[in-house]
Amino acid sequence: PAFRGIEGRYALHYTAQSLVNLDAILRDPESKAPTQPSQQVSTDISGTWVVTPLPKEGGENVCRLRLEGISLSLGSNGQPAAGLDRIKDELSQNFYAHLTPEGRVTGVQFDKSWGGNSRDIAKTLLSMAQFVGPQRSDDGKSWQTREDYFGGVYTMQYGVLKDDAGKVTKERIGVEASTNAKGMMATNGEPSGVLDCEFDPNSSLVKSIAGQWKTSIFVGKNTV
Repeated sequence: PAFRGIEGRYALHYTAQSLVNLDAILRDPESKAPTQPSQQVSTDISGTWVVTPLPKEGGENVCRLRLEGISLSLGSNGQPAAGLDRIKDELSQNFYAHLTPEGRVTGVQFDKSWGGNSRDIAKTLLSMAQFVGPQRSDDGKSWQTREDYFGGVYTMQYGVLKDDAGKVTKERIGVEASTNAKGMMATNGEPSGVLDCEFDPNSSLVKSIAGQWKTSIFVGKNTV
């Protein structure tokens, strides 16, 4: 409560590379014939992440967020995406996140004028910045959470480093299988990678989150 209304400022740098195999999506899911990625999507964004805790609503924490000093690169197969100025402008505007007392993001609110790309980027950044603390029933040294991310629902394993109570590792250990709207395309994922999180045990404020993650998505036996 002492931090409500006070801006927190974090240096942000997020880079993502996605290789999409459209042939694997469209073909027989049980086929074992080799295919090659047909689309490469790249995202690189940096700036200052401004986070302001607000009064609780319905028992949940609320944060106001925006980005400042944005540098953005977004493209497909080496070609820059259109509308980057609009995306940067929208990301510099306020949006709002609802979180449980442990820190799990449960909802995001944008102005209705925001475009789809801006919303997707903001939700991705917000989901990556999640730091979900343990439940009271956990021992506080190691715990698992279920967290929504753009593109899936993941099981996370948190662990406090033995030599430093202010440092925690965060690892993706599972992802739920999903099916498209028509029920025709079941996908499974294999996540990997670890994030290193640093926080203040006294105030529970997160200081930094850094690391690398990778997720391979499958349709049948084919990597997409």
